[in-house]
Amino acid sequence: MRRFLAAPCVLAMGLCACFDSGGRDDDPPASSPDAGPPAPPAPPPVAPPGPPPVAPPAPPAPPVDLPAADISRCEDAPLLLPDAVMRNVAPNVGPAPFESCWSGSSDLGYFRLDVPARTGVEIVTRGEAPPVASLTDRCAPGPDSECEYFGPNGFFGSGETERVHYVGNPTDASWSLVVAVWWGQDWPHAPFDIETRSSPLPPEASCASPRVLAPGEIVPASPGGFFDACGNDDNGRFYRITVPPMSRATPLEEGTYLSPIGNCDCGFEGDESYYTLLENLTDAPKDVLLFTESSMGFTVEPMPPSARCESAPTLTNDGSELALDMDFAGHPGGACGELFHEGAHFVRVDVPAGTAVRVTARFDHVGFEQGTVLWARSSCAQEVCDTVTSSFLGAASTDLVLTAPADAAGSWVVGVAMTALPGEDQTAVLSASPVS
Repeated sequence: MRRFLAAPCVLAMGLCACFDSGGRDDDPPASSPDAGPPAPPAPPPVAPPGPPPVAPPAPPAPPVDLPAADISRCEDAPLLLPDAVMRNVAPNVGPAPFESCWSGSSDLGYFRLDVPARTGVEIVTRGEAPPVASLTDRCAPGPDSECEYFGPNGFFGSGETERVHYVGNPTDASWSLVVAVWWGQDWPHAPFDIETRSSPLPPEASCASPRVLAPGEIVPASPGGFFDACGNDDNGRFYRITVPPMSRATPLEEGTYLSPIGNCDCGFEGDESYYTLLENLTDAPKDVLLFTESSMGFTVEPMPPSARCESAPTLTNDGSELALDMDFAGHPGGACGELFHEGAHFVRVDVPAGTAVRVTARFDHVGFEQGTVLWARSSCAQEVCDTVTSSFLGAASTDLVLTAPADAAGSWVVGVAMTALPGEDQTAVLSASPVS
């Protein structure tokens, strides 16, 4: 507790100095004259420098307003700039000339659009019944050329008030395109707005710079570049994945469309085809180039030894059964029964000299249009089958007989394939037994 005591005032040099002669009982003792001056107080702690403040992203600039113009002639079509809008466009349209890229189609209007390099552009039409947009590279085909179309013609119902068409230019040069707008049958022809919105494309929009993807990594769908080769005709992105030995790559999400293209020229290496590129039946890793319009992600699944002719397991001749999951059949391609692209499994069957062995394949589930094939050859390199048998129209099983000569044992590689897989999982059950 603090105590306050009266104290005399001492007059010195004209000043009156008053002092407190008391203090707190727990106050520290005063320092002696010999202790020296007190230590200066420690400076306050200084926080380490942090990252500079991040400014919020600037709102997108409003589209540039373009004056409405006549759209009835392709040759005089008004130019649409990226990130611009043309409002209240009159639907003064008519039939296209027969020699045009639209071969006499009715109710067409035209715009021109310059798409910068490495840029995607959305073409948006709005109104009571806005038209659908289709893109091509010219008004009419030349003497030795055809019209090139950029993306499918999306058809939308008559009740829509906004329609979006997209094209991505993954090249290093600008594209000059024709945008033809059209209405469905019995749609009202009313004034409409047309707007363009642009965005830069990622490197993987070009086949020349695919993104390397690891198993389990998922990339959401995003705008890509137009690719009209290797059986594709849409905008998408390119990825490169590595499939380990005796494995296959499988999309992580159901419905994901992956298009293996071999290389940017659409070629496939060796005997590979569309069906074989996602699986690797070799003893070395394999790189695969993919194009996709949707989200991208994959997992790796091991393939059984029976998926490859060279590693076929032995099927004993005692009636023992070997179950083979046809969902993991291999696609080696080439000769004999392996022409069936749904895939095949392989087993090796040894037949003692002077005897015969019956090999039977039966299936757990049988579809009406399902067909099964069994074939045999003496080596994996043999191009012509020694024997082939098949059954169709939903037969539950099929078999073949292998006969060894009297003076030598025989050994065959037997393949089993299905010509049409049913919707549910399918298992082939193989067995081999001596023929009495």
